[in-house]
Amino acid sequence: YAEASLRRAGLRRDNGDSAGALSLLDQALSAAPENLSLVSEKAGLLHADFKDRAALDALKARVAQAGDADFTWQTWFLEAMIYDSLDDWPDAETAIKKAQALNPGRPEILNFLGYGWISRGLHVQEGMDLVRQALNITPKSGAIIDSLGWGYYKLGDYDQALSFIEQAVQLEPADPEINEHLGDVYKAMGRSVE
Repeated sequence: YAEASLRRAGLRRDNGDSAGALSLLDQALSAAPENLSLVSEKAGLLHADFKDRAALDALKARVAQAGDADFTWQTWFLEAMIYDSLDDWPDAETAIKKAQALNPGRPEILNFLGYGWISRGLHVQEGMDLVRQALNITPKSGAIIDSLGWGYYKLGDYDQALSFIEQAVQLEPADPEINEHLGDVYKAMGRSVE
């Protein structure tokens, strides 16, 4: 039942019906409130709908009922993203490090932690090392290339920053954050028209 509910909710989500997907998940959770897959899917849907406080509440309710010993790296990663969206870096960092402990080679984990440090001016060199590891695994990721470029920006090496961020824009031309970073680099280089 839980698996069927997950699939049905996924179909509704994919068709743009997040309210219907949440309703299906809530029905399934009433029968199996400790099911981690159902809770994670609900939290992921709420996060995607910018309802991060509700997403975090869903995860916390699950922890209160059954603990977090069975959390997967994906669950910790989701929790880290939610905390980051709520502008709570200390808790996001704690969650992403738990994900990293379970799966240290995942490029999205390495990039999340590395970029988190870089963007906040914390451990910039160490963050760049993590991003480089992620880039070695996924060399065509615009997000990861942007993270490395942003590290160079934070270090004041605007020529290197520009090289990486322009590559990132070519790979992800519609990404607003990458384009914003490109604008920041242009401004730092005195290229205000661009």
